[in-house]
Amino acid sequence: MRVSFSNGCGAPQTRHGYVTMRLLTTINVTKHKIYMDREADLEFNFTHPNFYKFSESTNSVKVGYVAWESTNLQEGWKDIINSKCDELWVPNKFTQDVFRNYFDREVFVFPHGVDERFVPKKRSLEGPMKFLHIGYPALRKNLPDVTKAFLELYKGNMHY
Repeated sequence: MRVSFSNGCGAPQTRHGYVTMRLLTTINVTKHKIYMDREADLEFNFTHPNFYKFSESTNSVKVGYVAWESTNLQEGWKDIINSKCDELWVPNKFTQDVFRNYFDREVFVFPHGVDERFVPKKRSLEGPMKFLHIGYPALRKNLPDVTKAFLELYKGNMHY
């Protein structure tokens, strides 16, 4: 099977780019040939719908794969996904539930996955808490309010 892969905003230094590299690696393991922005049996776009690029071919399955953290879609996305995509893939159930309200066909969940280097460890709850925020420094990740909420919650407690 020939697989065409397109990603409108997948710079490697972002988590979006990291997931893109993981997806390409996974597809490569299947021994399917991967093409970038070319007609194929399966056209796969991992980006927001306004960046979807599909061929005019009627012989390919067109898949949009989108990560989104809101209960509302951007203006125009509903029309784009319904007119351009044969299938819609999302990374989690929350996003699936959101897109089911807008997409005329089934929405499939394919998680991003966890890097195999990650191993959970049991830790004691003694001592100061270490605060970790994981996310690209984008406005939608809202690091200023996350930090503010943490500081307000533990205000005056020097153990946190």
